[in-house]
Amino acid sequence: MPITLGCPSCGKRFRAREESSGKKVKCPFCQSAVPVPTSEELPNGGAPLEAAPSPSGVMGTLTFGAANPPHSSSGPVPAASPDAWGAAEPVRPATPLEEPLPFAPIPVSAPPFRPMPPPSPGKPARTKATKSAEEQNVAAWKKARGGLFWVHFALFWFAVIAFIPVGKIVYERAVGPLPAGEGADWIKIDDVINAPGQNAVQLTKEELLDLVAYGVPVLLGGLAFAFGRVTAGAAPRSSGAKGLFAFSGLITLLALAGYITSVVC
Repeated sequence: MPITLGCPSCGKRFRAREESSGKKVKCPFCQSAVPVPTSEELPNGGAPLEAAPSPSGVMGTLTFGAANPPHSSSGPVPAASPDAWGAAEPVRPATPLEEPLPFAPIPVSAPPFRPMPPPSPGKPARTKATKSAEEQNVAAWKKARGGLFWVHFALFWFAVIAFIPVGKIVYERAVGPLPAGEGADWIKIDDVINAPGQNAVQLTKEELLDLVAYGVPVLLGGLAFAFGRVTAGAAPRSSGAKGLFAFSGLITLLALAGYITSVVC
């Protein structure tokens, strides 16, 4: 059953649990440590502690346990009234607390609600429908200019072909004669190149050199030429060059495919 205790610091009464016997609990009013009497000390320790008034009116020394004056052994000492404890206000019922709260609640005032401002409208995206005719023509000519760059790149590779005979002459005078003999020593593919059989193509080392020297520039130049002309076909329709560029790019692709077919066959 609960044990009634009196706090020697603030003079208030409260109750402690029976399992707290022999321990110290904190006063729920002033947080002072108050010892709880054991079952042997219960007749003397169950009564609330009070400060005996001195003759001069000064509070005397608080004692507990064996230091208290002996009481009658006929039964537990009755609890003192609040007036005997000198309480300034009536005792309020309190729940027994063995441990104080870890923290005291702090009132927090929420900041006033402030609505977020609407996002500022950004610059609207320009679509083809919203662009003026002049802006559309400028964008089209930029694409056509990029296609003309690839056309110039293709012309560079075609110009390299004209320097191949000159390169052979320089090589023969500076290093020596060009490699000669059967091409099977360099490359041999069954039933295709330099292999025994009627379907295989027999190529010498001179022919293999010419195939690489002339074939690589023609292949790269033809692809760049066709791509550049097709890209340049993005020119404005009003200029009259749109269909011309697109048609010439198609013809270049056909010419390149015919060249590769003639070399392979």
